[in-house]
Amino acid sequence: MTSSLGDRMKCYEHVSDFYLPKKLPVIIRCDGRSFHSVTKKLPKPCFTFLNVMAEAMRSVAENIDGCVFGYTQSDEMTFVLKNDQSLESQPWFNNRIFKIISIAAAEATYWFNYYWNNRKELQDVELPKAVFDARVFVVPSETEMLNALLFRQQDCIKNAVSLAADTELRKKLGKKTALKLLHGKGRTERLQLLQEKCDIDFFTEYPLSFQRGVIAYKAAYEKDGAIRTKMQLDYEPPNFHEKQELILDAYACKAREEAKKSKEKRK
Repeated sequence: MTSSLGDRMKCYEHVSDFYLPKKLPVIIRCDGRSFHSVTKKLPKPCFTFLNVMAEAMRSVAENIDGCVFGYTQSDEMTFVLKNDQSLESQPWFNNRIFKIISIAAAEATYWFNYYWNNRKELQDVELPKAVFDARVFVVPSETEMLNALLFRQQDCIKNAVSLAADTELRKKLGKKTALKLLHGKGRTERLQLLQEKCDIDFFTEYPLSFQRGVIAYKAAYEKDGAIRTKMQLDYEPPNFHEKQELILDAYACKAREEAKKSKEKRK
């Protein structure tokens, strides 16, 4: 029996339609494409840029089914999805990889440009439109989910120290001297140079959002007698290596459960 043209075309599509395994933590990461050209006219560090990334990350997280945690640093956003919150839970796009990465990249691109264009302090700066790509993968356990976030926060801390040292030393000593002093130096040595040459304590002079990134997780609230949740931003996140409870509680969806218990006690 000869198949129809539509069936044949769909068959071609399905050959490359891949799916993530179910019942495992899902990690999505969206990265800005060629963001050096997007941000080259901005001061360094630029806290307006940081705020735009944070707002965009929260909006993307709110539009991803099953997203329980978001993290942003530099020009990237990371999202943690839990797709087995209940027996009825369905994975976002049924765990179809191409759907997930295309929609996640589109959401990140849309929301970043939306918040970017609505910042009054950027209205007089001609800046190119930002574009994001995305990747998605599963990890085998909650421990590895924590490690995936720790990996990104460690990258944030390293980049923040490097940027602060380079910026402050250039302002104080000039570009050539700064580059010479910083060449081959590790994080501890860069922190020492900041203190000795610029009298700047990195850990007190720079906000935690710059040092460690910004996170988003679900907070519960009651509306019309029902328990609901929404993503809230935290600009002072903990060091993931030292404090993991916040992430684990978010992954376990404890906010909704605790709100339900509180409501029952009031009855």
